[in-house]
Amino acid sequence: GWTVNLTKTGVVQGTQQTGANGCYQWTDLGPVPGGYYDVSEVVPAGWTPTSPTSHNFASPPQSGAPYSFTFTNFKNVDVQACKLKDADGNLATTGDQTPIAGWTVYLSIDGGRQLPGQLTGWDGCYTWTNLGPGHSYDVEEDVPAGWVALTPTSYDFGPATSGGSYSFTFI
Repeated sequence: GWTVNLTKTGVVQGTQQTGANGCYQWTDLGPVPGGYYDVSEVVPAGWTPTSPTSHNFASPPQSGAPYSFTFTNFKNVDVQACKLKDADGNLATTGDQTPIAGWTVYLSIDGGRQLPGQLTGWDGCYTWTNLGPGHSYDVEEDVPAGWVALTPTSYDFGPATSGGSYSFTFI
């Protein structure tokens, strides 16, 4: 369902959607004396290209020769940190955990903490959205005086994979 465009010496020749296998194909295009064919993709919101978004096939193409180009993209990820209060300090007890709004949580990208910290919402969570490829993400929390952490105060998700959704709950 990705939109791919074909131009011939700068003039649009066609637009199509990729099929279920992610491929597209134009056939019987003919020669382009002194010109070129260019194929380009339209990258939807929430995706990051990891290859060029267009490719030029110089002229003259060889008769009957197939030409191909593969576009590659990364579906951006979301990272969520949540904070719950455990009423009795025993993680084995069920039903006694409630969300804490206004708790400071941090996102680290490749080991570098992103400042400022963010505050959890009414549901006890904060989500960083639309994060790109090639990075390792982790979340951290501050534990103020008078509180005892029942879970680790940081969690490393490791390198992000395309389309992943990552969440950790601090208690």
